[in-house]
Amino acid sequence: MASLISVGQVVDQTVHHYQKYFKQLLSISLYVFAGTPFFILGTVIYSADNLPRLIISAICTLFGTITSAIASIWIFNALIFTVDTELQTKKTNVSTISKLAWKKFLPSAALSIIIALTLIIITTLCLLPGTAIFLISTAMQSNSLLPFLAGVIFLLFGTVIAACIVAWIGITTIFAPYALMLENTKIFESLHRARALVRGRWWAILLRIIIPNLCVAIILFLAPTIIHFFLSLLATGSPSLIMPLFIINDIANVALTALTVPFLVIADYYVFQSLVDTCKPNAA
Repeated sequence: MASLISVGQVVDQTVHHYQKYFKQLLSISLYVFAGTPFFILGTVIYSADNLPRLIISAICTLFGTITSAIASIWIFNALIFTVDTELQTKKTNVSTISKLAWKKFLPSAALSIIIALTLIIITTLCLLPGTAIFLISTAMQSNSLLPFLAGVIFLLFGTVIAACIVAWIGITTIFAPYALMLENTKIFESLHRARALVRGRWWAILLRIIIPNLCVAIILFLAPTIIHFFLSLLATGSPSLIMPLFIINDIANVALTALTVPFLVIADYYVFQSLVDTCKPNAA
């Protein structure tokens, strides 16, 4: 049985694929700008002193958020199908991929909601005891330091436990969308499939996932910081430029997302495919 793809191979193959199919991938990820016009309009219209304009601005922001959420799910689906098609047949049919992405839209959205709610509930339960003790000790205004310290300790302990559980669930479920779309499994079947693929190799997969994500995180942290710094210099002493530069800054951040999302999808795809290839005899 073949061995799991190495960290170096994940990075090398991801970079090669990203460069080779850059135009096709970008043509999909650029739809991340779908909600941007609403956000720009809401920013331009916004006025704290004018209630009608404030309401219109809020409506624009709401429409922008909904549009962005819909576009994000479709983009993620379409990128997975695109990467798979590029590797399997070397040819991509935009119309076919778009239809497949929309076909899997509701299952993909439902899967994301289930995972997100699970993480929220678990985090809340882990933090609840410490938070309750901390709030009660504060409300009682007791002179004793013990209840306060107990609340802090329980809160810190709960935070550590929550972080560990969230990390475990995150890695265990990260390949569920790939199983959902590429293996045509149902929502809960995709979760079981992802868990079966990860079983016994959690740390190895964590390493292969975290390296590409770390590369992107550095870019997403440094690039906006640099852009914001130079735009702030331009806006210094020119109040009239603040609004246009604020909009430019937002557009630049969205553009960075469009450029980096395909990279992460490619990296996860290669790890997923390697897991499938190395788990075939024990596939659930």
